[in-house]
Parts: sequence; structure tokens; C-alpha cells
Amino acid sequence: MTMLTMLRTTRFLYSAAAKTPTITTPTGKQVSLATLQLGNMSGLCWLCAGETAHGFPQAKVIKPTFTDSACAKEPTSEVVCEYCTWALSMRELRNYSLFATQDQLRFPSRAEWREILLDPPKEPSVCCLAVSGQKWLHFKTHISPPGYPLRILLEEADVWIPDSFDSLLGDIEELYNGGFTKAEIETGRYQSHRIQQFGIRRFEDIESRLSWERRSRLFDVALFVAQKQEQDIQEKEGDSGCTTASRPLMNTLV
Repeated sequence: MTMLTMLRTTRFLYSAAAKTPTITTPTGKQVSLATLQLGNMSGLCWLCAGETAHGFPQAKVIKPTFTDSACAKEPTSEVVCEYCTWALSMRELRNYSLFATQDQLRFPSRAEWREILLDPPKEPSVCCLAVSGQKWLHFKTHISPPGYPLRILLEEADVWIPDSFDSLLGDIEELYNGGFTKAEIETGRYQSHRIQQFGIRRFEDIESRLSWERRSRLFDVALFVAQKQEQDIQEKEGDSGCTTASRPLMNTLV
């Protein structure tokens, strides 16, 4: 087992946050995350199973409203490590999508995610794309190692980004820039007048490829980050990277 696979995600995130004193949100807000606090309990962390000598009582850290108890890797432990305690105390780590390397922590907008996914980092990274902005996702995210396809979490779906991602995104963005809505592209139910305006032959060519990808998590990722060439004012200012989904992940993205 390599040192990277042994490293816990929350510790990786804290290390990145410690090197990023101020983080800019997609709406332009400046955020400073709290520093790490040390406890006096030792053992394996209830949540991440990491060894700690500075943990906190599990009963105090994990609130009754915590709905992810099934994710605990050491469910019989009474200790939560200092890194998981820190991560669960930071509301910003729940509200925004997270991108971390060994040198920085960012809250990217969808347009920024597009660039990250098209040009993946060549170093270990954590990529967590929040759709609802209402769930703790960081401890469910894996550290993506260099030299392999980028591994991300889209809400709670684990997705690997292959080299062919740019082609899929290109097809989606061609339709999106050609007048179709994201709802049409997601469902495959298009307005006939838009097909006529776009061009039937070219539309059929693109849709024949998208029909094989539709409903896949990779398709959801591409649709989530797809951009128009000319953004409206709100998109230029930046979105939060989060929306409320009526079906898992993508149903309300427009």
C-alpha cells in the first residue's frame, strides 16, 4: 500500500487549506477556514479509520442529525480524528464543490471545473462536485493519484474521467450552443423546431453518439460543466456549483 492510498481525504484537504489562507467562492465571497484544533483522545477514527493521538469524542463530534453513520469505517470506535472533526465543522466544505491539490484548496465554479476536467492535474488531487450543496461529501471522496484517469465525486457518484471526455463534452456543448436546453440534452426529448434550426443531419450525427452515453454518470458530469460560448451576466459572475436536484444528480440542471 502506497503512502498516498494510506492518506485520509480529510487530512489531505486540511493540508491544502492550510496553504490557502483565503479561498474565493464562485460568487466572489472571500472565505478563510478555521485552523486545526487538537484533542486528547487516541485510537482509530470512527469516520476515516485513520490513526490519531489528538482526536475528539465521537459522541460530541457526530450530531444526532448526521445521516451518514453507515459510512463510518470504524463504527465501534469512540474517537473522531482531528482532521475529520475539522472538516465536519466547516460548513463551506459542504456548501461548495471542492478541488484540492497538495498546494491549494479551491471552490471552483462549473466553468472552472470544465477546465480542470479537460486538463486534469498531474499531481494527487481531490475533486468533489456538489450538486445540491446540502450533503457532506468530502469524506466520501477518494484522493485521485497521478498517472491514472482523474477520479471525481459527483454528488455521491464515483466517476472516472477518461481521455474521451473532451469528445463527449464537445458534443453536448455543440447542442447547447446550438439552441438546445440542458433539459432537452439530458432527456433526449427535443423540440422539433430547434432540430430544424440546428440542422437535422448534424443533429442526428451527434445524438447517435449521445444516446449511448445518456444516463451514465460521465454524461451527467459533462452536462454539469458544459458551458455556452457567450455566458449571461449571472454566469460571468460565477455560480455556486450547486443546484437542487429533483432526481439524482442532473434533472434540474439547465
